[in-house]
Amino acid sequence: MRTVRGGPADLNIQIRGLESDEPGFEDWFRGTVRTSTWSPAVTVEISMTDNIETAAYRKHIAGHTDYPAVSWDSKSRHLEFQLPTHMGLASCWSLRLAQRHALLAGLVAASQDSDWRCFHAAMSVLSDRRSLVVIGPSGAGKSTLVRRLGADARGDEIVAIRHTNGAVSARGTAVPGELRCEDFSEQPLAAFILPDHGPSQKVCVTRLSPAQSLEHLLAASIRFSSEAILSDWDWLEGLIHNIPVLRVSWNLIGELPLPAILAELNTSQR
Repeated sequence: MRTVRGGPADLNIQIRGLESDEPGFEDWFRGTVRTSTWSPAVTVEISMTDNIETAAYRKHIAGHTDYPAVSWDSKSRHLEFQLPTHMGLASCWSLRLAQRHALLAGLVAASQDSDWRCFHAAMSVLSDRRSLVVIGPSGAGKSTLVRRLGADARGDEIVAIRHTNGAVSARGTAVPGELRCEDFSEQPLAAFILPDHGPSQKVCVTRLSPAQSLEHLLAASIRFSSEAILSDWDWLEGLIHNIPVLRVSWNLIGELPLPAILAELNTSQR
């Protein structure tokens, strides 16, 4: 067994069956984050099993919900879940994939019954330190839009959103995607962005209704099971009245999207 302590939510990760002699393994898994006080420590224990096919496992993970054979004890904050044996015995890539989802599982567990949630999203911090969180399914163009914003990128895989007493903040996590987060500090959240590749070179920004916003945010939030959607619903209802969700239709060869986004935010604040 190998134990890695640290990272978002002060995770205490116990990895059973996924030992690795790869140099720098613990540094990679821990990321560069400082210990967080967002929640008490979470223990994640992973075991290997022959009962789950790799394809079925990837199908579960692709939706960021319903982890295979997951067991979560909220009192002890102890999480157990199983991975296919193939994942631990195959290539370095598949080993890292398993480690990545161990960290993701720990983050989701840490968010249970708390004032924050994990989202499948990308994050960018503007020059005034406000943040934009870009949501949408895989392939929607989240990473492309974050790069195009030309601001401080904070990762493009998992973003944590905190909502406390009307104040909403965002922070990147150590779960790696195309863009890695190097600064894990919280930043005030200005808006959620829903990218849309349009034919026009002119940027069009539309503010979604509360019902539309709730639909897209529920799809982007990460949970272990469908039953958790009820608590997510209540949490998001308070969020959408404070933070706008903007649909941004733009084209790679057209206008830069940031000026239009800022103009819409300034209009909504008046």
